[in-house]
Amino acid sequence: MNDWWLTLWDHAWWPLQWLAVLAFTVIAATTDCRTRRIPNLLTGPAILAGLGWSVIVGGYAGLADSLAGAALAMLPFVLLFVFAGGGAGDAKLMAAIGAWVGVIGGLITVAAVMIAGGLLAIALIIIRHNLRDVAANLHWIFDSLRSAVFGQGGSHRGYLLPAVDSLHTMPYGLAIFAGTLFASGGAWLWHV
Repeated sequence: MNDWWLTLWDHAWWPLQWLAVLAFTVIAATTDCRTRRIPNLLTGPAILAGLGWSVIVGGYAGLADSLAGAALAMLPFVLLFVFAGGGAGDAKLMAAIGAWVGVIGGLITVAAVMIAGGLLAIALIIIRHNLRDVAANLHWIFDSLRSAVFGQGGSHRGYLLPAVDSLHTMPYGLAIFAGTLFASGGAWLWHV
């Protein structure tokens, strides 16, 4: 099959995979809101089940689609974990989503999750009344970037992001669930 990356997008049982993804992302969102963690006990089996599902649905092509989808969906969240203090559980949850829905579904979900995350962040800024703190952090980031690019000014020379402890965090599992819900609706509209 030349289009291995379409294996998990274009098959007869696509609604089951999206239902599975919605089920474990709602559990992750609930857990993240309560404890601020997404447990490995959820993400590990979800990844393995997604890989198993991909083999059942598409054989080797399905497995390739699943592995590539997991890597692509996880990558932006690994970068957030490494450079901006994001959660490792978020990255593993996105890998599980990608393992279930493959490259196409994974990329659509990443885009939807990032939009949902931005909207959730704006809502939390308004609810928490901390626009001033966010503006200070953004000033810090842009001042550091200017210093790194032009080599001048910047009291935060050498640091592109403020200390993670000074940032206001949010349960990103909620944004992952919301984005996944939106992406699954898009998949439904595409297939119907």
